[in-house]
Amino acid sequence: MATNNPLLSIDHIEGAITTRFAKGVRFFGEKHEMWEIDCVINGELEITSETEVFRCRAYEIVIHPAWYFHTSYCESSQIVEVLSVSFYVAEGDTIMPRGKHRLNKSEKSLIDIIKAKIENRPNNAITFIAEDKACLQIIRNSVESLFLSICSRDAKSSSPREEQDAKLFSDIAYYLKTKVDDALNVEQICRDCGIGRTALKMLFTRFAGEGVMKYYNWLRVKRAMELIEQGYQMKTISEIMNFSSQYYFSNFFRRQTGVPPTKYSK
Repeated sequence: MATNNPLLSIDHIEGAITTRFAKGVRFFGEKHEMWEIDCVINGELEITSETEVFRCRAYEIVIHPAWYFHTSYCESSQIVEVLSVSFYVAEGDTIMPRGKHRLNKSEKSLIDIIKAKIENRPNNAITFIAEDKACLQIIRNSVESLFLSICSRDAKSSSPREEQDAKLFSDIAYYLKTKVDDALNVEQICRDCGIGRTALKMLFTRFAGEGVMKYYNWLRVKRAMELIEQGYQMKTISEIMNFSSQYYFSNFFRRQTGVPPTKYSK
């Protein structure tokens, strides 16, 4: 099929699931090597994607690139239903849309197709190991069509939520990303960001589902992975990232990932 859009294709669907949130319920978040979309079917949900926080209503979608930490929190009094699809991108990841988008009529139909395919299955979920390969193919095609549609109308990501605490979290998370090589500690973060330890803990528990140092350490792991993939030697990486020695860098990497950096590099 001829198209003016850059080439974009999904390698395979890892999983698709619908989840229901009641008031006060939080999904404490995750990071993984797959891309993921979260689409609110009804109700209203607060979705964090790395350093941004979005307030999402029906048929608003948040697109999380690979390795983006994401979490959700329900403040609504009504039950909120969310469709989530995780997948690997074969080509076109640099032009993939990301952030929050409000879907148009045809894009809503694509979401409805995906939702219909996983309804009445165990736990309202389907994974790449499912025997129904035709169903997975339909979901993959629908996700590709969804992204191509968003790209073709040159849709811009909606602005993150401007609620004060959400903005403060985004500002501190961005600060941590800019200081990923600096081996920060809690005291330095509090001093540089003008926030107390207790307030900082409460902020990251709410928006990240984990402590600030756990969040920061994962940013450092991502940075180390990037440097390894670029071919840097372990000693050089430890110097770039201000570890006191290669030994401490290796121990840090192994504690965070479960494997030593030398094994990851292979």
